[in-house]
Amino acid sequence: LSSSSAASDVYKRQVIGRAFGGYVSVRALVRVNSVEMRASRMILQRRGLNFAKCAILVGGPDWPTSVITGILRLNVFQMLLGTTPILPLIVASTAAGAFQLLTTKSDTFSSVALIITFLSMLFQLSTTIAMLAVIARHASLHREELAAMPPDVEVLAYDARAAAYTAALRAATHWSQPEVRLWPKLVITASAIMLAVACYMSILVSCFVPFSVSESISNLPGGNPLGVVRTPGWIVIGLFLVGWALRYVYRRWAHVRAKDWIASGRTTAARIEAGTAHIEAGSAGTGASEIVVEDVQE
Repeated sequence: LSSSSAASDVYKRQVIGRAFGGYVSVRALVRVNSVEMRASRMILQRRGLNFAKCAILVGGPDWPTSVITGILRLNVFQMLLGTTPILPLIVASTAAGAFQLLTTKSDTFSSVALIITFLSMLFQLSTTIAMLAVIARHASLHREELAAMPPDVEVLAYDARAAAYTAALRAATHWSQPEVRLWPKLVITASAIMLAVACYMSILVSCFVPFSVSESISNLPGGNPLGVVRTPGWIVIGLFLVGWALRYVYRRWAHVRAKDWIASGRTTAARIEAGTAHIEAGSAGTGASEIVVEDVQE
């Protein structure tokens, strides 16, 4: 169990994380220049075992935390060492799943599975709270030191361009613009209504046949896995798929509008590009992150 978990962590950090770290858009997504991420990096760079380091590695979401340590190019062996306190939780969660399969044989197994699951969730919640607390405390105590760290200039440039695009997108697709026709308004409105109805139906209506891992698929209507979906469930799935398809159509239209808006010179794109060139030339320090995107005007 522990060897397979370690192998999975190494793969996520060394293969997936380091590969993703080569993309500027991914580094911008995880906000590598933020105070919180810098504080996390400073904590995780400590060698050995300590409370703050273990709190982040154990309390953070499994997959994102492992991949982000790879994106930050942190030492994989030190990350594995800091993750070792999660082993008892893995054992407890596996045991809870095993007992869940035995619930049909005795109520005792059901009670044991419930207790173990509750304790596992309590431990995970505690470590998550600890993670947030240690990052906030470290960011507060070492704010000046963290601010002095050299920024990722490629991410600063990407953020500047993204800010210009976002400003243009908001202005170009505003319903007060005379160029915005009726059909995109109807498309996004229909999408919002469909997705909202799907969400409420999934909560208020019985959409699926109750089914547990201890049951057999042959017990479902027609002995088919799709038998778990009732008629309202198919309606919810249909509304969800059509709603997201309409949203995609609207987003494609909005993207073209924003590009045309920037190309027409009705945004501060030139100023942003100038700031981007300034960053990429290496002449901008940490203050480069203060590039201001003005409101887009006609």
